[in-house]
Amino acid sequence: MSDELSRPGSVLFAAPAAEPPPAKRSAAKRVDFAPAVKAVVSRAAAILARWMRPRQTGDTRSPANTLLTVWTRQVRRLGLRPLRWRWARRLRPGVRRSLVWTTIAVVAVVAGILVSVTTIDLGPSLRAQAERAFADYIDRPVTIGRLSTYVAPGRFLIEDLEIGGLNPGDRPFFQVDRIEISTEWVPLLHGEVLVDAVELSGWRMLVESFSDGRQSFPRFVQPADGAEGADATLPAGDAGAAAPVAEEGEEGRIFVTTVQHLRAYDGEFVYEDHVAPWSITAPNIDMTLGKSTGYGGTAEFRGGTLVIGDFEPMTIDMDADYVLDGGLVDLTHIDLWAADRGFTARVDGHVDMLNWPESTYNVREMAIDLPAMKEIFFARDEFTVTGEAAFSGVWHLFEGGRELTGSCASADATLAGLRFPELDGDLVWTRDRFEITQAHAGFYGGELDFTYAMKPLGVPEPGIATFTPRVRAAALEPLLDDLGVPGARPRGRLAGELSLAWPLGRFAERQGGGEVSVAPPAGVSLLPRGGLPAPREGWPHDAQPFEPAADPWRFPFGGDMRFTFEPDGVDMAPSWFATPLTAMTFEGRTAWGRRSRIPFHVASADWQESDRVMAAVMTAFGRPTGDLTIDGRGTMTGVMRGALTSPRIEAAFAGDAIEAWNVEWGRGEGDIVVEDSILEVTGARFRQTASSLAVDGRFAIGAARSGGEQINARFEVDALPAQYIRDAFELEGYTIDGLPYGQIRLYGDYGAPLGFGRMRLGAGLAYGEPFDEAEADLRFDGDGVWLNGLTVRQGDGEVTGAMYVQWNGTYSVTADARGLQLSASRMAERVPVAVAGRIAAAISGAGAFADPRYEIRGTMADVTMAGAAVGEVTGRLDVAGGVMNVELEAASPDVAVSGSGRIGLVDEAPARFRFSVTNTRLDPFARALQPGLSAMTALVASGTVTVDGELLDLDRLGVDVRADRLALTVFDFELENDGPVRLSLADNVVHVDRMRL
Repeated sequence: MSDELSRPGSVLFAAPAAEPPPAKRSAAKRVDFAPAVKAVVSRAAAILARWMRPRQTGDTRSPANTLLTVWTRQVRRLGLRPLRWRWARRLRPGVRRSLVWTTIAVVAVVAGILVSVTTIDLGPSLRAQAERAFADYIDRPVTIGRLSTYVAPGRFLIEDLEIGGLNPGDRPFFQVDRIEISTEWVPLLHGEVLVDAVELSGWRMLVESFSDGRQSFPRFVQPADGAEGADATLPAGDAGAAAPVAEEGEEGRIFVTTVQHLRAYDGEFVYEDHVAPWSITAPNIDMTLGKSTGYGGTAEFRGGTLVIGDFEPMTIDMDADYVLDGGLVDLTHIDLWAADRGFTARVDGHVDMLNWPESTYNVREMAIDLPAMKEIFFARDEFTVTGEAAFSGVWHLFEGGRELTGSCASADATLAGLRFPELDGDLVWTRDRFEITQAHAGFYGGELDFTYAMKPLGVPEPGIATFTPRVRAAALEPLLDDLGVPGARPRGRLAGELSLAWPLGRFAERQGGGEVSVAPPAGVSLLPRGGLPAPREGWPHDAQPFEPAADPWRFPFGGDMRFTFEPDGVDMAPSWFATPLTAMTFEGRTAWGRRSRIPFHVASADWQESDRVMAAVMTAFGRPTGDLTIDGRGTMTGVMRGALTSPRIEAAFAGDAIEAWNVEWGRGEGDIVVEDSILEVTGARFRQTASSLAVDGRFAIGAARSGGEQINARFEVDALPAQYIRDAFELEGYTIDGLPYGQIRLYGDYGAPLGFGRMRLGAGLAYGEPFDEAEADLRFDGDGVWLNGLTVRQGDGEVTGAMYVQWNGTYSVTADARGLQLSASRMAERVPVAVAGRIAAAISGAGAFADPRYEIRGTMADVTMAGAAVGEVTGRLDVAGGVMNVELEAASPDVAVSGSGRIGLVDEAPARFRFSVTNTRLDPFARALQPGLSAMTALVASGTVTVDGELLDLDRLGVDVRADRLALTVFDFELENDGPVRLSLADNVVHVDRMRL
């Protein structure tokens, strides 16, 4: 009997006859299976014996004859006549003998078939007894649809067996359509149930794990008396666990069960963890177990489903080898794979059936396709992931909990476009926490370390998630490239750390803090923080184009920022950032970029660089912004409010050498507000020597605004050079210079402003003509400006009228001039002798400044040339095409001249005139050309004078004189010509070509 107990795979069904020593009874329930086993065996034996027993004492017919007799009786019951064999007697003995043996063989085959497929119901009482015994043993409801035995001895069939769940109404733990058991009868006589084979088909097992630590897996193997729960063990080789000891006083017989072969197919295993939660459904399971292989076997399934939480399900397949070792299931080899998810795993481990769910699974190697995993766990999230990862670790299940520990590594992982080369880390996952205890990766030329945890889990209140990354020496430019940030590319090395915590499922309640710093590129000196910076050499920022919306702007950068945050916002401690020409300090609070209040101070050694930095950063925040043409240095102190993507900036500025709108304004100060791409200036004053400009108003900055004003401002100028106004408004051709005084109000578009004002100019020049003072009322109509009530004063004379100047470079003018001094005109400078007189004229014209057209009709009174009286000159000047056409007529007691010609208004004033002279004294004019001519000489002539050449260059001026009458008086001598006299001036030399006196 002791040999039977030591056989591998044996199960003790009843206790030894001897009374066990007193011991603390196990908490496990004790049930005696011996009566049920004996009843089933005895009932089956009795039925078979009665079926096979001869009907009369002494009947020695064989089982085959008995079957034939039964068959004959059944034929007669159907009204058929049994086959008569008399005709066979007439056959030859050899044929008859063959026929007999053939008939016996057929009968044997039919009998074998009937025996193998025919079952006999063992009855409801025995079925009920088996149900009660099994239910008491596992402490679960058990129902059996049918309990029967085959005609062939030693074969039993259990149909529609069901084991209930933990509580009434729960889903069943186990259901099976058929269990076929094949045994040998003879070993029963020796107290051994020798099971040749067990076959299960159409079965389903559901195992559930609950938050209170309960498992729905029954305790099939009860611990022996005196064992303490999980401490109960069996000798190695036992295929199961010891059953409870029989009650005292019962027969002390021992039954041993040995299973030679087991197969379970067409099965399904379902595990549902209601805490994690996660579940696995393994359909189409086919598993085997054999004693010949040391109680080893295989298991496989295809098309299983793994579901974790609310994530997408994963289809998995499995092949496994295992060995039973007492109460342990040694999983020697498990292959898991998900072909459609790029997932494979090689696992081994063991399961302790004495202490279910005690089990350990060693994940020796797991290959993970990260994009496929993203589609499972983050299917609805808009980010990308690439690369492959490997995992190894241990998955430990025990009563009341679980633990997964291991390490994960990836050589080339990317997340949301960010690269994490050589990523590795360790993790722990238990019932009450998930934690990445450490992780490390390369990060854009630097390093990244982080930890992550979710705990506690499985409690009513949500656990807390924590994330603590730390970055060292990461390059900003490639990082922002991969992030796809527009507008700005600061150059530097990023370092920092962050502590982030939030309740699980409620990220909006996050809180924590951190510090971020950026070290500038090697050799770059940042602008010191402080007061008004001195001029300094920075970096060639203006050498690269500035179009941040199309191509991010790159600039050296450094800084340090410390902050804390909570659900409703971020608090920034005093922080700073700087470039070679800009330094900014700031602190404050923002409601995660929506509502903000951030006081700041900016020092700039180059406002152009500072403006570009701000515009690039605004573009990076999703607000495309262009730059202003600005220069100078200074400071700005203020506060940023509102959303960071569209902030309101209120600040006071002060600076030197300020240059904007193509003008250097000198020193300036004032208050500004920047909001929605509008610059609002209040109380701004710009001063340079004796000039000043005051500005109050609104200006559009950055990208062109659609449907809104670009300018709405008031300007007050005081001795501001007119050139500044032309440069600010990019006015070409308006050659008016002077020192303006006055006020202007402009609104509308920069290129077509509307508005009004009054302007006064001090001494200056208008299109080359000097004036002492000019004033006019201004009216801007979008296309140009009207100068109404225009008055230009020159000495005692003045010009009054109106003028319309258009932004396209054209004009129209009407004016009257009175009392202007000819000697003050720039036209007089073109004549090689001194000219004087008073001008009264009417002026009108319209054209382009690049090709002016106008006409002057007037009178010059009291005209003299080099002191010689010319008298009154009337004429017309017509300017067109760069040429002045002249018509003149001079009359006085000594002069009667008329003529016409033209003067070029370019270069050295090329001219061509022809004058007719009648009884006109020429000696004053000759003396102007030849100062050495004697004053005692007088010359009266009639004839013509032709002038051809450049008036401003006597070396290139030619004069031809034809005197039809010439009366020359030299001292007291009087001479007259005898025939025409020809004189000429060439190369600054007077030639007498013909003279006969």
